[in-house]
Amino acid sequence: MNNKQLTYFHDAQLIKDSKGTYFSTVTNNTMLDRYKVITNNIAVALRIVISDNVRESNQLQNIKVYEIPNPNTIRGLLLERYKIKRQIRDIVKNTDYVIARLPSTIGHYAVKYARKFNKRYLIEAVACPFDALWNHSLVGKILAPIEYIKMRSSVKNSKYSVYVTNNFLQNRYPTQGNNINISNVYLKRIDDNILNKRIDKINSSSPSKVILGTIGHLNVKYKGQHLIIKALSKLKKVLPEITFEYQIVGDGSKDRLLKLAKKYNVQDNVNFVGRLNHDNIFKWVDDLTIYVQPSRQEGLPRSVIEAMSRAVPTIGSNIAGIPELLNPNCIFNIKRNPVINFINVLKTFDVNKQIIAANENFDKSHDFDYSIIENRRTIFLKKFKSDQ
Repeated sequence: MNNKQLTYFHDAQLIKDSKGTYFSTVTNNTMLDRYKVITNNIAVALRIVISDNVRESNQLQNIKVYEIPNPNTIRGLLLERYKIKRQIRDIVKNTDYVIARLPSTIGHYAVKYARKFNKRYLIEAVACPFDALWNHSLVGKILAPIEYIKMRSSVKNSKYSVYVTNNFLQNRYPTQGNNINISNVYLKRIDDNILNKRIDKINSSSPSKVILGTIGHLNVKYKGQHLIIKALSKLKKVLPEITFEYQIVGDGSKDRLLKLAKKYNVQDNVNFVGRLNHDNIFKWVDDLTIYVQPSRQEGLPRSVIEAMSRAVPTIGSNIAGIPELLNPNCIFNIKRNPVINFINVLKTFDVNKQIIAANENFDKSHDFDYSIIENRRTIFLKKFKSDQ
């Protein structure tokens, strides 16, 4: 393998402890290993957070790290912007291959300098910045069109692009170059007994108790948990014979959502599970009646795919890549009257529809088999490497 360097640029954070060791649950060695078909000499340029609250299992090993100040704070935007750009410029100038994951400020700077220095670069388009910002805040609505234009420009002129969706991001951020759709989510084990267990659960469960569940950071409003909490209040009137429990998995403060649950008098129906490790996520999902993804912004949501791999009937919003995963009968319109639209879809989930959804979801989840996805990615990355 050659000694050329590949550098991965993104706004994701690395945690650095007091000993100078780096940790990450996302940008880890397993993820970065995919680029070894290009070179073994891999570096990352990411923003750094100093903390000793880490888990040893997430240690980043044998990877060169460029520490980038957070470019998305007031300090990063006003006081350190030139310093950050200059740092990224120098990194790009001295690397051979650039991988820029977008949307990200660090990624956009890397693309800019890759073009300037005629470096070979590849863009990974993983989400829509317009949707994320538009549904974030008033300031977000101001920034959304700007970030939309930036990403359109970066992706359009890229010679190589990887999209995590089949159609959504391709339509919104088209490219003139080589491109492929490869999910950033993959499943290593899909046991065929899972489907049979789910069917048995559907047939044996009491129709008077329904457990709904969502995974998402509690502080991120566009994840949409508040919509399901509001729906619980109406469900008490629409379907009084059924007791609904809504379980929410995720980091962050529950204060905002708990306050809302109390406002609608459904606090006894909402269970804040907190953070779960990956193995316990599957155990939790297996206990649900229906998984719900009420997001206003997504790429191709990992949690939906993982729920599908457990044959769990799933309801999702009509946003981004979610309609690419689920049957149209399992999709609700989140743009107008989302609470009513969700309830209307939920009311149709009788035993028969749950069984159909379980079969369809489990079958679809096989598209995300690790070996299939990584084989397609490897072929594309080799093409990127060999291009002159």
